[in-house]
Amino acid sequence: MDNSKRFGPKTDSHPSIGQKCPACHIPFKEGDYTTLIPLGPGDDPEAQERCRQGRPYNAVAVEVHYSCATGSLDQEVTPNPLLDLRQTVCKHGNLRLRCPVLKCRTERVT
Repeated sequence: MDNSKRFGPKTDSHPSIGQKCPACHIPFKEGDYTTLIPLGPGDDPEAQERCRQGRPYNAVAVEVHYSCATGSLDQEVTPNPLLDLRQTVCKHGNLRLRCPVLKCRTERVT
């Protein structure tokens, strides 16, 4: 069970539309669900001190697709997996873009 906060679906006016997900390098698009991956306290001295003390702090975070962070294939997360190759499972049982068979990564899904 994953406890990542899921944000979305993205609207066409969201500022991150078109920016690439750092995990899969596919740009965010309308309808995507995302989550934030905390990196740490960054250069904020107060956040660094709170982190060292084991206290809550505001973390620097990066936005990634929810499915990139969790491996989720939930239909609610990706409403139409046929339109999103990252979410499609190939005949080998792998996520299509991660399958070692090149044909699976490049063939058109119908």
